[in-house]
Amino acid sequence: MATTLTHSQLRDAIAGDGIGLRARIALEPLGGSGDKIFPASYGTGPAADSKYAMEKRRVDGATVDAVLLNSVAAEANRIELALLDAYRDGELAIPVVSVDFAAHGLSDLGVLSAYEVSHRIYDAAIRDSMLGDVLFRLSDVGRAVTEATPKSATALFRYSPASLLLGAWDSTGPRGGRGSKFERALTS
Repeated sequence: MATTLTHSQLRDAIAGDGIGLRARIALEPLGGSGDKIFPASYGTGPAADSKYAMEKRRVDGATVDAVLLNSVAAEANRIELALLDAYRDGELAIPVVSVDFAAHGLSDLGVLSAYEVSHRIYDAAIRDSMLGDVLFRLSDVGRAVTEATPKSATALFRYSPASLLLGAWDSTGPRGGRGSKFERALTS
C-alpha cells in the first residue's frame, strides 16, 4: 500500500522523543524500466563464486541469491562526502578535522579530512599526524577523542559528529582492539 507523507507530517512525526522510519521503495534503473544496471565488481580469486558482492534475500517466501547494489559502507561514504561538500560550500557549519599533506610536499594527497579517510577520526592519517608540534593522539583533541566512550561521547560530537552518526572504532588506540566502538546511528 503506497502512502504519501507531506513535509509537515514528517516534521510533526519527528518532533517527539524518538522516531524510526522505514521506507520500502520500488526502484528502477536511471535509463528506465528494463534498462541495464552496473553493480560494483571486484577482483576474483580462485575461491570466488562471482565478481559481484552477493547476499541471500527472501522473496515471496523463497531464499534467492541477489547482487548487492549498495552497501551500508558505500552509503556512509556518500553521506560523508555530501556533508564535506556542504561544509566546503559554506552551507553547513560542522567540525572538520583535516591533515594537510600538501604542506609537507605530498601535493598529490592534498588535504584529507576525517570525512574522507576510511576510519573517520580514528584513521591512521589523522591519528599519526601532528597538531602543531604535538602528535595528534597526544594533543588535547586527540586525547579527548581517544578517551571518548559510548556513555561519554561529547568529544566525538564536538570534533567528529560523523563518527557518531555513521559509526567508528578506535581499534588502534591505547586499548588496542578493546578501544571504544560507536555503533552507527544512521543507515540507509
